[in-house]
Amino acid sequence: HEADRIGGASALIERLARGDRWDLVLNIAEGRRGTGREALIPALLDHHEIPYTFGDPLCCAVTLDKPTCKRVLASHGVPTPAMGVVQTLDQIDRIGLAFPVFAKPSREGSSKGVGAASVCRDAAQLRAVCAGLLDEFDQPVLVEAFLPGQEVTVGLVGTGDAARVVGVLGVGLTGGSEVYGYDDKERCEEVVEYRLEASAFARRAADLALAAYRAVGCRDAGRV
Repeated sequence: HEADRIGGASALIERLARGDRWDLVLNIAEGRRGTGREALIPALLDHHEIPYTFGDPLCCAVTLDKPTCKRVLASHGVPTPAMGVVQTLDQIDRIGLAFPVFAKPSREGSSKGVGAASVCRDAAQLRAVCAGLLDEFDQPVLVEAFLPGQEVTVGLVGTGDAARVVGVLGVGLTGGSEVYGYDDKERCEEVVEYRLEASAFARRAADLALAAYRAVGCRDAGRV
């Protein structure tokens, strides 16, 4: 086989209209805008019956929207922190969660909008953070009960019952941050130490990650 770089959604649409087809598309596109941005390319490929890697449209749409994803996980018995969703500032008083809480954009990746200020310890701080996030990202804010402790990320491969955990990576913040945020990821070689974990905690995290991966219908490979 020969590799053929397609590009983003606009390039794919143009080439499909010209009649181009492929044996397999390696899809790593995230899209640019809208709640269906990650589902767009899988949907186009499904329509043209072209095989592709990773999540289908439903999986991509569900996992992009964090509140929806949390509801799906909860329905499958996967534990997830209590949450509220803030679309307007007058909804903050109805969240009903004890402080501290964690606030972040509901439909972003790579920890966009996440940093030290995400941990809100009182109502005034939560209001200020939500106001900033609503203005910057123009989408609802997810507010969750804050879970302190070790941050881990779990790599997985496979689909359905054949899915398995590759490894559990611990995230050590060396730059003084309390939160593994956007700036830390941008400077990860300077301020983050990653290490393979094999503790009882890591094994429990692996079990939960695998359950979550299967619950939302991930395929081929992923990270939780």
